Amino acid sequence: MNIKTPLVQAAVLVSVASAGPLSAGQPSAELVTTDEVLAAMARVPEREVAKADHEPPPGHYDRVGDAREIAVAIAAAVNGMEPLYQSRALTMSILAVHGAWESNNHRCARGDSGRSWGFLQLSIAHTDRYQACDPALAARKWLRLAKSVWCSGNPEGTELAAVESGRCDAAWEKSRHRLAVARQIAGDVAQATLQRE
Repeated sequence: MNIKTPLVQAAVLVSVASAGPLSAGQPSAELVTTDEVLAAMARVPEREVAKADHEPPPGHYDRVGDAREIAVAIAAAVNGMEPLYQSRALTMSILAVHGAWESNNHRCARGDSGRSWGFLQLSIAHTDRYQACDPALAARKWLRLAKSVWCSGNPEGTELAAVESGRCDAAWEKSRHRLAVARQIAGDVAQATLQRE
C-alpha cells in the first residue's frame, strides 16, 4: 500500500474494520501485495477456536506448505476481481484464513473423504480436482463461488455461511468467527504496512 496522508490511512483502517456487505459502496482502490498476503498468513491463529477466551498464538502459515505460491495466487485473484465486503485487504485476509485452516496452505490438500480439494477445499461438486489444486484457479473460483452463494439475508458477519456449510442457515458461528479473525488480521497488516512507510 502506498498511503500518504493520515486521513487516507485512517479511512483504510476504518474500511477494513467495518466493511459492509458485498453490494455496498465502491471497492477499495488499493491493491494487495504478495508480501501482505504472507504477512496475513503469518498472523492466522494456529488453530480455529471460536469460543475461546483468547485466540491461539499465530500459526505462521506463511512458512508451511505451498504458502508463497498460494500468496501469489491470492494477491492476483483479489486484485483482479471485485472484493468481498468492498475491501481487498479484508478479502485477502478471508482467503488467508480459509487457506490456513482448511488445508494448512497445501495446494492440493484432500478433505471430506475426497469430496474437497485444494488449499481452499473446494467441493468437487463445484469444480474439478485440477482447478482446485491450482492455487491461481482455486482462489478465483472460491471468490466467484462466495459471491454466487452470498447470504444477503443473513445477519451481519454470516454472509459467507453457505461457503462454510453449503447453506445460508448453517455455520453462522464459524462464519462470524472466521470473518472476525480476518478483519483483525487485515487491520493488523494495514497498520504494519503504514508503519513501514
